[in-house]
Amino acid sequence: MKKNGHSAPGLEKRLSTALTPLFWKRLLCSAVFVLVMSMSAPGAADRIDEDLLGVSFPEAQKGWVCGRYGAIYHSADGGQTWRAQDTGTRATLTSVFFVDLQNGWAVGDASTIIHSADGGTTWTQQKSPVANFYLMDVFFVSPEKGWIVTERTHIFHTDDGGKTWKVQFSDQDFILKSVSFSDALNGWAVGEYGFAYHTVDGGGNWQWQAGEFGEDMETGDIKGGNYLFSVTAVDVVKAWAVGIDGHVVTTRDGGETWQVVVPGIGKVALTSVTTDRSGKVVAIATKEALLVSTDEGQTWTKPSFQPPLGYRWLYRIVRKGDSGFVVVGMEGTIYQNDGRSPSSTWRQIGTIE
Repeated sequence: MKKNGHSAPGLEKRLSTALTPLFWKRLLCSAVFVLVMSMSAPGAADRIDEDLLGVSFPEAQKGWVCGRYGAIYHSADGGQTWRAQDTGTRATLTSVFFVDLQNGWAVGDASTIIHSADGGTTWTQQKSPVANFYLMDVFFVSPEKGWIVTERTHIFHTDDGGKTWKVQFSDQDFILKSVSFSDALNGWAVGEYGFAYHTVDGGGNWQWQAGEFGEDMETGDIKGGNYLFSVTAVDVVKAWAVGIDGHVVTTRDGGETWQVVVPGIGKVALTSVTTDRSGKVVAIATKEALLVSTDEGQTWTKPSFQPPLGYRWLYRIVRKGDSGFVVVGMEGTIYQNDGRSPSSTWRQIGTIE
C-alpha cells in the first residue's frame, strides 16, 4: 500500500476513543493468547514449510530437497533432520540432483542453474545456453556428464560438469518435464502431449518415440497425447513414464513399443515415478496418495501414511540410496520407506536443525 504521510479521514478520532483501559486489557489478553499458541509443545520441532519440488538421495543417509524461493535443505541423517543451505538465488528450484556426496546441481525458473562441488556448503551459478527459460529437470550420470530438460522442448547437455552447457536438442514448442538415463548413453526425456524422446548415444541423437499434437479441422480443438510428468529409466530397454489422467506407460524394448498400465486410481495426475534397482518395485506419486507395485506393475496397492498425509500433493519420488524410497510435496511434506515393505506404511520425516 502506498503511504502518503497522512492518516485516513477520521482515523485519529477513532483511535482516541478506542484507547481505553478496556482496550489495553483486551490487547494484552490477545497478545498472551497468540504467544501461547505460537509456542511449540514440549519436545516439538520445526518442520520445513515450503513446497518441496525436488529431492535427491545419492546414499541412504545423505540427501537434498529443493523448492520455492531458492530453498535447498540438506540432511546427513537419512532425512530425520534438515539444515538450510545458502543457494544465492530466490528462483524457484524445480529439480535437484547429486551424482555423489559432493557434486550436485539444481535448476529452475529464469534459466537458473546452480552447482555445488562440496556437498552444498557453497553453491555457484552456471550459465544457461538460453536465457529466461523454465528449466524443469536435471540428471547426471557422472560429475562431468549431465542433461537438463526445459520448456520449449530443449535439452541442454554438459560434459564438463556444467562449466559449459550447450543446447543438444530442440523440437516443437512443448514442455519437456523429465529426463532420466540408465547409463551414459541410454536415456529418455518426456513431457507435454505425451512426447517421449530416446537416445542411445548420450544425446548425440534424440529420436521421437511417442506423442502427438494437432488441431481438429472440424472443431478447431487441440488434440494430443497425454501429458507426461515423469520418466525413470530402469536399464537400457526398460523405462516407466506417468502423467495426467492416471496415465501410466512402460517399455521393455527400448521404447519401440509402450504399453499402457492401468493402476486403478482413476483420472488423477500422476506426478512422479521411480523404481528400485531391480525394476520390480515401481512407486508413483500423486495427490494424497502413493501407488506401489512389487511385481513390475502387475498389481498395485496404496500404502498408508504415518501420520496421515491429508489433502496434499506429492511432487517427486526417488530412490533413497540403494534400497529405500523418499517422496516430497506440498508444505514441506517428506515421507520415507526403507524399501523392505514399500506397500505398507510410509513415515513422515524432516525437522529443521
